[in-house]
Amino acid sequence: MPDRMLDAVVVVLLIAAWVADALVLYLLDDPLVRFYLGLVILMVATLLTVWATRRFTTRQPTVIHQRRFYKLRGRVTQFLSEISRLNGVVIDAQRGIRKPETAKAEIDAIEQRLHEIIHQIRDAAGQAGPPPT
Repeated sequence: MPDRMLDAVVVVLLIAAWVADALVLYLLDDPLVRFYLGLVILMVATLLTVWATRRFTTRQPTVIHQRRFYKLRGRVTQFLSEISRLNGVVIDAQRGIRKPETAKAEIDAIEQRLHEIIHQIRDAAGQAGPPPT
C-alpha cells in the first residue's frame, strides 16, 4: 500500500474512532457499558495516534540534499566579497572619501583578483570534497 494511502487510512480510522467514542458516550445509557466500550475505543484511538505520530516523525525525506562542493562554494564566496569590496571602493571614490588615483589602483587590483578567482572557480567546479575544518 502506498505511503499516502496508508496515511489517509490511518487518519480516517482515527477520526472514526473519535466519532465512535463520542457516540458511545452520548447514546448509551448503561454506565458500565459506556465505560468499557468507550475505554476500548479510546485505546484504539490512542494506539492509532501513537503509531501515526511515530510514523510521521521517523519518515526520511525522499531526496536528501547534501552540500558537497565546498571548494567551489568558498571560491564563489570570495568572488562575491571582492565584488562587494569593489562596490565600496567605487562608492568611496564617488563621495570623495578616497582619492581618484588610489581608488583607481585599488579597483585595478580588485579586478585582477576577480580574474584570478574566476580561474580558481573553473578549477574547483565539479570537485566534491569534505567540508573545511
